[in-house]
Amino acid sequence: MKKIISIILFSISILMLSACSNTGTQKQQNPTNNASNNNNSSTDTGNGSSQSSQNTTTNTDDYYWFKLSSDGKSYYYWKRTNTEDPNPVIPSTYEGLPVTGILERAFNGSSITSVKLPDKLEKIGRYAFTNCQSLTAITFPKTLTFIGDSAFMQCYKLATVRFNGTIEEWKKVTRESSCWVDIKTIDVICSDGTTTLVAK
Repeated sequence: MKKIISIILFSISILMLSACSNTGTQKQQNPTNNASNNNNSSTDTGNGSSQSSQNTTTNTDDYYWFKLSSDGKSYYYWKRTNTEDPNPVIPSTYEGLPVTGILERAFNGSSITSVKLPDKLEKIGRYAFTNCQSLTAITFPKTLTFIGDSAFMQCYKLATVRFNGTIEEWKKVTRESSCWVDIKTIDVICSDGTTTLVAK
């Protein structure tokens, strides 16, 4: 009888130790799950709107910062940490993916005089170049489809605008209200001629 009781007590002890071990494992896994959840971020798509996704902010050489798009197929330029260069060149690709957007306020208030945009740029966010009072020239790739509200507000010295597509393609680019406010009427040099930039 004593042997039976001893066996039963031993079995209960084993079960209790097993349960404690499983609980400890679950507690160790929870921080990982929480960290994964914390990676969810609100990512601007380049047109001023935001989408919730499991995107992380990424940087390269402490110079440019990017955000992965919600579909994971491209990057958006976010900001730069080196503000000394008056003529920055934004890479056309990052980690093997194209850079297709510039997020809102990316260059707001900077002292750049020109900027080389990515070859496959599609969208420029709101206020992206607001108050860049030293900016004199900019060239848009033919892939551009959208310029956000007040993107070039207070760019008083902007005198040269080039578009690497045709005049008809330029006319199809969506331009939100006041994207050219404070800019005098200037010409846009396209691949097949010149058209007048209409401020609105």
